Amino acid sequence: MRLLLVAEMYPTGTVSAGAGAGTTAADFLLTPPDSRSAALGNSGVADAESPFSLYNNPALLSDAKSPLTLAGGVAEWPLGLQAQHYAVSSVWGTPADGPWGLGIFLSQWQTAPIQATDIYGNANGRVRYTARNVGLGLAHALSPALHLGGAVKTISQRFEETGRAGGNTGTGHSALAWDFGVAYDTPLKYVRVAAALQNTGNDVAFRQDQEKLPRALRLGMQGAFFNRQFQWAAEGRKLSGGALAVKGGMGFRPFPNMILRMGFDSGLRDIFLGVTTGVGFRLRNVDIDYAFVPLGNLGTTQRMTLAWRIGKTAPRTRNAERPPSLWSAN
Repeated sequence: MRLLLVAEMYPTGTVSAGAGAGTTAADFLLTPPDSRSAALGNSGVADAESPFSLYNNPALLSDAKSPLTLAGGVAEWPLGLQAQHYAVSSVWGTPADGPWGLGIFLSQWQTAPIQATDIYGNANGRVRYTARNVGLGLAHALSPALHLGGAVKTISQRFEETGRAGGNTGTGHSALAWDFGVAYDTPLKYVRVAAALQNTGNDVAFRQDQEKLPRALRLGMQGAFFNRQFQWAAEGRKLSGGALAVKGGMGFRPFPNMILRMGFDSGLRDIFLGVTTGVGFRLRNVDIDYAFVPLGNLGTTQRMTLAWRIGKTAPRTRNAERPPSLWSAN
């Protein structure tokens, strides 16, 4: 008798009724860890100032404004799903020599025990979900405007089943995946374009089925106008074998150290209109960001990110007024 998970909650906000052949594993890889990206419709492939730029696009590591950035974030999801994210990134070198960027991140997901049923709807124990994603990335600026990068990451997820007929069991898998990215600061003031290919790797065995990692191609851009008081982001994401999702949003700075954000993610449209919101503050070299994402009948998600930026990189020789962070207040 195959176990049916009544409330197998994935970070993408969907409820799955069990895995099947040809489905995707590790759906949590599709969820940006930072509150900035979440508030702007889960976009961020072109944002070099995101403290989790390695997750969004490894090429952005060599285009950061701070030599060292430390970041941490937490998220609360429906059905008791929690996530913690940590990132460290560094950039060094002069614009003439071509800066290098290096970063590492860790994401952890876990749920409280969830009631499970068999195929007849009878209670059949409880399930606890855990997952982890650890990545290491490197980027290099081939010119003051063009950046290339790559990352390798290890991915694991596991279901612990307790109190069910036949005893306690555990099922899980792990995999190795790669990300590749490119970013270009255009001659247009404040405008950057970028692309990333994420989660390229082999199929993994999970619950006696072969499942694919959620390979994604992301294309996007960011910019600003009215002396950076208004900032914008736009992105398209195409999953392997899936539909195209359109993402993006706007930021408005009513005060120099505060920014209000609102975004849209077509991938969440069927859940609750696809609208995302948030706010950010900058206190000297510390960024505090919050995002609120309604998920209709499933509830809401709330995320908080804290980033500490140490120092400033040297000015570039071309397009010195690089595209500003869409979510930093200055």
